[in-house]
Amino acid sequence: MKSGLYGRLFSGGLIILVGNVLGMGIAFLTRIVLARLLGVSGYGILAFCVSLLELLVLLTSLGLEEGVARNIPRAEDSGSVFLTAVEVAFATAVGAAVALALLSSIVSRLFLVPSAVPVVILFALALPFQSVVWLSLGGFRGIGDASRIAFVQNVVLRGAIIVLAVAGIYLGYGIVGAAAGWALGTAITAGLSIFILVRETDLLSSTQRTFTRLSEHTGPLLRFSVPLVIATAAWQLIQATDDMIIGYSLSPAQIGVFDAAFTTGRIMLLFVWSFSALFLPIFSQLDDEDADTEEMSRLYTLMAKWVVVLTLPIFLFVVGFPEAIMTALFGDAYASGGLVLAIVVVGFFVEVATGMTRAALTAIGDTRFIFWTTTGTLVANVVLGFLLISSFGIGGVAAATALTYAALNVASAVRLYLVREFHAISSALVRVTVSTTVLFALLYVAFGSWIRSSLLTVLLAGMGFYAVHLIVFFAVGGLETEDMTLLRQYTSTIPINLQPLFDLLERG
Repeated sequence: MKSGLYGRLFSGGLIILVGNVLGMGIAFLTRIVLARLLGVSGYGILAFCVSLLELLVLLTSLGLEEGVARNIPRAEDSGSVFLTAVEVAFATAVGAAVALALLSSIVSRLFLVPSAVPVVILFALALPFQSVVWLSLGGFRGIGDASRIAFVQNVVLRGAIIVLAVAGIYLGYGIVGAAAGWALGTAITAGLSIFILVRETDLLSSTQRTFTRLSEHTGPLLRFSVPLVIATAAWQLIQATDDMIIGYSLSPAQIGVFDAAFTTGRIMLLFVWSFSALFLPIFSQLDDEDADTEEMSRLYTLMAKWVVVLTLPIFLFVVGFPEAIMTALFGDAYASGGLVLAIVVVGFFVEVATGMTRAALTAIGDTRFIFWTTTGTLVANVVLGFLLISSFGIGGVAAATALTYAALNVASAVRLYLVREFHAISSALVRVTVSTTVLFALLYVAFGSWIRSSLLTVLLAGMGFYAVHLIVFFAVGGLETEDMTLLRQYTSTIPINLQPLFDLLERG
């Protein structure tokens, strides 16, 4: 195995992980604060508009964020590739923003309430700026700059949003103030992203690029990227369509409860996101260099193992104590979201368990399969959601989401195995998963009533169980030879002597 690339993936993934923990913490705090300040109905309106913004960003980006992340490492003139993507995506986003502003009254009446028009317009104004941020992150991924990804996405963007949105509310403007703060925070982040790209990278450093040179990249880039339009972030598209189904069929308050649960459930994807951010360009580079298939397969399996190992205890606790978590975080008005939370995290964990399937398929160029399976998933989710919502409410929508999202990831895993024989299963992973699950079942039976009594007890028990889980990981042989090699390489950047730990593990 190419230890340099593996070490780059792990160290870069660790940087992004730290950024994601910070960023998700800020984003989560934003949702909690806004949910409590705006109330269930007000938060539902805001959550719908945020989901709509994310949906439109994904559609108008034309998959170019993933396209530049894959193609920049392969291109001789990476700056032209990036500029092409920015020009095309920004122009498309401006057109969509104008259309949304013109249709704001229709959107408000159909999915929300008539008084939500100003909020919809403000999020329309944010769309072009969010597109710039999205493409900038793709550029940073393409050059493997993990620190910039963490800084822009998880510190600047999310930090600016919470400060300005809360400020808008406290200034007396309510939900309109929150929306204005959200839009302004996005605009500030877009400006800073461009500044960093110009000053500290080669992607926007040249002023000599002409439209003729740029247009040479447009066709090839779009042919690769367009199939990724709805596959870039399937969970975001599913959340947006879920919010639309609920908004059309029920009330903004139900959107608020569902969104709070869905957002909480996204913690399942923390480690997948962190490693996928650099996994795509590095895996693409290996594929471009015609690396040994067995080497790529082993890298995929090892990354999948680490993602599952790091996520499994969180999954078990969220499934075991969903109502306690929702009530403690958002208040009694959101307690009914416990069932939604328990259902959606099961669907998300299937993605964790199958590995970074869509990132790997993208890296090897199998984008048409991604496009059609994700399209089928979205259609099935909408149909099943409408069928179940009349009988089961937001719980039915959650069930539709979990089933279709799980099916998408299973189909992607099967495809990846058939095409390249890559898979996430290893004997070490099976041993760790079974041992930890049995241990949690015993804990739940013995102390479940005490643990669910408050968020504090859930957190304390969860942290303790996580520590025990890591002990189990080492005890059942979860640490393999390649893992030891990786840890030895990466510890050169840590000012701590870990040799005694290595000696202990090797003796064990």
